[in-house]
Amino acid sequence: PEFRWLFRTATAPVVDKDGAAALGESPGLKALFSFKEGVVIPLYPSPEGLAFAERTDGRPVLELKSLPEPYDKPEYWKGKTLTIVAPTEELRGLVAYIQKLGTNRGAWRETFEPQNLSASVMAIPQTDDQVANGREVYERRCVGCHGVKGDGNGPAATFLNPRPRNFTLGAFKFRSTPSGSLPTDGDLYRTLTRGVRWTAMPTWHELPEKDRIAVITFIKTFSSRWKEEKPEPPVLIGDPPKATPELLAKGKELYAQAKCWQCHGNEGKGDGPSAEELKDDLGFRIRPADFTKGQFKGGGDVRDIFRAMTTGLDGTPMPSFADSMKEDERWAISYYVIAFSAFNDPLTGEKLKLPGATRAMLNQDDARAFGSSRLALDPQDTPAVASRPKDLVRFSKGLMGEGR
Repeated sequence: PEFRWLFRTATAPVVDKDGAAALGESPGLKALFSFKEGVVIPLYPSPEGLAFAERTDGRPVLELKSLPEPYDKPEYWKGKTLTIVAPTEELRGLVAYIQKLGTNRGAWRETFEPQNLSASVMAIPQTDDQVANGREVYERRCVGCHGVKGDGNGPAATFLNPRPRNFTLGAFKFRSTPSGSLPTDGDLYRTLTRGVRWTAMPTWHELPEKDRIAVITFIKTFSSRWKEEKPEPPVLIGDPPKATPELLAKGKELYAQAKCWQCHGNEGKGDGPSAEELKDDLGFRIRPADFTKGQFKGGGDVRDIFRAMTTGLDGTPMPSFADSMKEDERWAISYYVIAFSAFNDPLTGEKLKLPGATRAMLNQDDARAFGSSRLALDPQDTPAVASRPKDLVRFSKGLMGEGR
């Protein structure tokens, strides 16, 4: 790292432990980590022997199985010395401040015109010239994270959580196509243009369109799936129903029935009882989305949430609910998911202290941003069952009162 005062470092030998690669003891390692029982801190070293530890209150463990060949083999690491880097409190504070600068504008990025696009039916010709141009763009812009081989193991990958996409597998989370299908060119273009919130994947809307189109053709050369298969037709998503307290109450009920809380938590903070155990298809640990911050990796519009519920996120534990839930049920849960961020700070997810009259005013149709599908209803205020008129009357009156 260039700014060494922002990091703490330690070195440790890699030793053989029952046929597996493990960290040997060293004074620096004991000084850096607490070795707290029951708390595992996974380390995914780079080919150069550098590993980033996001946390230090626990026991560091080498996790190699998720890495591409030959780095997944213990034999590669035995006899080597690993350099482990952990952030200082100064770095955590700096990152939090920079994040706050960006989120002070709320969900502005969701309606920012260059990123607010839908292009699922887009088709890009796979010509030799396009691929050659795409290679140049990839080498300039993408190789640092996604790697020369497109396997998600670039020099920066050890610092990133979640890890960069492994293009060699041909599996993509953000699609308009059914579960298990390749994404359309338009899906890739959309992700590339708008970026992925809460990850290191930036928005590339400022990159010339011809470069974005070209790099998509090159990305597709990393996996044979693109030659063997064609993406299935996109799932058709109609206009969402009008957001109402009744619909939100139904979503709350379905959220419990479908056990969404198991991963995402009862309050939508991504802290459900299964959250710590979840891994993606490669074995990397993966956290459920925190709904309380109002910014979603695949887009924060209710249509985006509905699409994710319909298609699932391939390569992750998030399944498709297309066969297990009716369309109106998926819309209800989608609105409920968005409502978790009602009146919240977009960085911390904590509730903003707003007078009841202000909250009620912000929830009126004529006060919303044009085209916004967000319903500023607090999910904690929803009636337990949508079919109980008295509860709904009480809910509506309470929403307009002071002190809420």
